[in-house]
Amino acid sequence: MSPEEPKPLGDSFASPKKRGFFPFRRKGDVPFFLLTLGMLAFSFSVLGYKLYWEEPRLKKQENKPAQKTILAARDVKPAKKKEPVRVLSAKKPKPVVRKKEKPKPKIVQKPKKKKKSVKKVKEVKKKAALPHKKIKPAVSKPEMTPLNIYLPLKASAAWKSSADEDAALDVRKISIQGERALEMAYAFSKGQWVEASQKIKANFEELDWLRFSAMGDGWKNTLQFKVEDANHVVHGIKMFNKTNRSDWGTMAVNLGQLRGKGDLDWANIERIYFVISVEEDHNDQGGEGRFWIKDLVIK
Repeated sequence: MSPEEPKPLGDSFASPKKRGFFPFRRKGDVPFFLLTLGMLAFSFSVLGYKLYWEEPRLKKQENKPAQKTILAARDVKPAKKKEPVRVLSAKKPKPVVRKKEKPKPKIVQKPKKKKKSVKKVKEVKKKAALPHKKIKPAVSKPEMTPLNIYLPLKASAAWKSSADEDAALDVRKISIQGERALEMAYAFSKGQWVEASQKIKANFEELDWLRFSAMGDGWKNTLQFKVEDANHVVHGIKMFNKTNRSDWGTMAVNLGQLRGKGDLDWANIERIYFVISVEEDHNDQGGEGRFWIKDLVIK
């Protein structure tokens, strides 16, 4: 007899199979698991909301002091007082007995004594002036009276010199034989004029003539006389070939012959001028020299 082959032991001695953590054998296990998981998540979210949000908010409201509503006085209307009820008495009114009026005594008015009216004079106290301020009396400016004569060389006003470019002038008051005179020392390089002026404030309405004596040791040039008013209107006259006189000569000028732009206000003359100019139309020579004026009168 041949040895028998060993029989298979079968499944009874086989090692058991390992199952997973979530053994889903039936079809309804998966939906049930998901539903359970959703319910757990919802319950945890509700619990977290109450713990972390709702309870702190309620505690804050409890800690706040209760606000008392105060009614404004204007909103509260006072209660109306009840008027007392008048009870009419059943008694008849007493008849009114008129009393006889006594005759009024006549009042004799005594004549009133007239009171002497005494006018009260109010004393006006002068305000004391401050130590650092001086009160100047108001002085109205007097109008300038017309002059009968004006002597420029005897006036205290100084003479001012001015000159064109490349020209020079030295003007001063001097004495010649005991008489006051005006000296104009000039020099022309390329300039055309030099002038000596005196600032004044005078009324020339009644003055008609300019008269003076003159002498010069320079070249042949033109002499001019001008006046200027408060509005800076200038009128003048030119006298040709007068600066090279070797001896004294008298010159007279009618003020009505002065010409210029605009209307001159003779009542408000503010400056007079003596000008030495180089006029090419009259063959003036320029150069240098001295010119003297004395016996200067405007009358």
